[in-house]
Amino acid sequence: MPAANPHNLLVTAAKDGTRNDSAAAVLKLPFIATPLGLMILIPLLVGGAALAAVGLYHATMQGGIWDLGRQRVENNAALVRSRSIAGLEHATVLLARAHAWAEHEHGFADPARVAGVLSGMADKRPGVSQIYIGLPDGGLVGVAYEEGDWEAISARPAAGGAVRTRSRLQPDGSLKQIQTEDHVAFDARLRPWYQRAVAAPGVVWTEPYRFSRTGLPGVTLAWQLPGAGPGLPPRGVVAVDIDLAMLGAALQLQGDLGSNLIFTRERELLAVPPELLGALPKDGLPTASAIADPVASAFFAAVDRLPDGDAMQPVRVAVDGVQYGGVVQALPIPGGPTWYVAMITSRDALIGMADRARSKGFIAAAAAVAIGLLAGVYFARVLGRARHEVNMQRNRAREAEARARELGSYNLTRMIGEGGMGQVWIGEHRMLSRPAAIKLISPAATAGMPAEEVTEIRKRFEQEARITASLRARSTVELYDFGQSPDGTFFYVMELLDGMDLRALVEKHGPLPAGRVVHILTSVLGSLAEAHDRGLVHRDIKPENIFVCRRSDEVDVVKVLDFGLVRLGKAPDDARLTAAGMITGTPATMAPEQAMGRDLDGRSDLYALGCVACWLLTGSDAFTGNSAIELLTKHINEAPQPLVERNPAVPPELAALVEACLQKDPARRPPDARTLAEAFEALVLPPGQAWTPRRAAAWWSQLPRREAGVPLQPAVAPTVITERL
Repeated sequence: MPAANPHNLLVTAAKDGTRNDSAAAVLKLPFIATPLGLMILIPLLVGGAALAAVGLYHATMQGGIWDLGRQRVENNAALVRSRSIAGLEHATVLLARAHAWAEHEHGFADPARVAGVLSGMADKRPGVSQIYIGLPDGGLVGVAYEEGDWEAISARPAAGGAVRTRSRLQPDGSLKQIQTEDHVAFDARLRPWYQRAVAAPGVVWTEPYRFSRTGLPGVTLAWQLPGAGPGLPPRGVVAVDIDLAMLGAALQLQGDLGSNLIFTRERELLAVPPELLGALPKDGLPTASAIADPVASAFFAAVDRLPDGDAMQPVRVAVDGVQYGGVVQALPIPGGPTWYVAMITSRDALIGMADRARSKGFIAAAAAVAIGLLAGVYFARVLGRARHEVNMQRNRAREAEARARELGSYNLTRMIGEGGMGQVWIGEHRMLSRPAAIKLISPAATAGMPAEEVTEIRKRFEQEARITASLRARSTVELYDFGQSPDGTFFYVMELLDGMDLRALVEKHGPLPAGRVVHILTSVLGSLAEAHDRGLVHRDIKPENIFVCRRSDEVDVVKVLDFGLVRLGKAPDDARLTAAGMITGTPATMAPEQAMGRDLDGRSDLYALGCVACWLLTGSDAFTGNSAIELLTKHINEAPQPLVERNPAVPPELAALVEACLQKDPARRPPDARTLAEAFEALVLPPGQAWTPRRAAAWWSQLPRREAGVPLQPAVAPTVITERL
């Protein structure tokens, strides 16, 4: 029987005058507005809606089943991909730390010392099976992971072959030999990882191969140690072995849905569920031809091309009348080759999932009808009282809102910023009518957090207020008031700034002329000089924490914000900042010694200010990277590109001062903020790049006046907690 047309039903009802009039009469009856009428009408409406939803669900289920399955397959493949990349990045970080340590060592003749340092670095790094140093005489010293613990390994050149030794680390730092082999045909200089590393600077990757020690597939990362002087040969090579069996753990994710495989462009299998493999080759890695499972074999045969980037290549095959589908996606290794991840699943697995979803839909529909019946009865009984309660709650809400907009001596007028930990409002002093920016943390912002974390957030909030209030430099944001309201809201009141931060300034208007950059930097140095004189280090100087604004008839006034990360003394040693080897700061502007968790002083802020100067003069950061770890590694090991290459308009004298701030060794930077400010002020700039009061006034006259506040969490370069290198 064909489905009825709703339009035809309306026409029929209109022609049937008797039925139409009767329906109108029913709708006019006051019975519908009574509680009993509502008890009947509401359940009917809810039940009808539920039945309609069930019908729509059945109509769309068949079309949506493959979309749901495809999305789940793609999500699973993306998850395996991200987990694999993260595991390999762990090895990259470990290599960087080991390389930084080895560069400062004068020799590696003490295997116990080398083993103690490297095992401490490598502990709890998933997938790392060995970390070692290949020596120019063909020897080797390092550690290997064996049966849940690290062992010292070494190979010393000798007549007739190398002497290879395995030793167990003792609690007192000494070594106890486990095994010694003589006349071993081993020379580190002949290994591919050594030869690749000495032939090219930076981190190199080997092709995947089977480790001779375990027979399992793996890959090696290596990095040469530069010679003791210019033109001298490398002092050795630091290398990390990654056991690709770690990728097998990622392959078990959502294993009930299908199978995951990781392979190279040449179809060599790096990670595959063991049940899919047949006989392994004696040498080299297994290829697609070693797959015994007919579905996986057919899948590989159907992959006619490999995708690039983040694209996913869908694949469908049929084996013995059963349909299978899946996707292939590129797996780019940071600094290394590109591998591929494949996800294979059957149509039956997706249908089973849909059947379970359909059953749940029926149960949900029945529950909705039952709830609707109960709700109708309950609603009819409490309708009168509910109306009265609504009116009372509205009155209470208005009173609460009025009270909430009064904070101490200030009235809150408009919210201008909101972050995870609180809000920033424009407010006004009730007696003085002075506008201000009010930063607050309400009890609701910390609801559900552990008590220790809430206490730490409030301490940091109070610390930021007290430190800011204690500083009087013209370029430090001024604090008016601080306190806690009766409802537990912490707040402090500071001057309201009409301007923008340096990140937004350059993004909107491009790189700045040299004279204006000098003006901004000397102003910031005035604020830092006062802080440094009092033993305080800001530790988070970045474009987002520096504002340029206008005050009354003054323009281009510079303000330094967010002194909440200031710490007394040298390296931070409080539990919150150093737990589990973590550091706090902004990777884009972090000094090398801060990234490595070493002692800090005012020169660390000068390094960060040099990064800010790069942003102002060129419109790009000193270093760029795809992750915090990559940025920190560059700050530690790489020299930034010279400013005159990035922007030829930068005066060489100014470029030299900025590059002095960016020296890796703090001793080679300017000694303090005042000395650096004097050097900036002594610069003689070309007339076209000078920043005069007239030029500043003309620039600001083109901008409309607006109220701006202090953002809680800048969106471009947030302060993060990351792993110490």
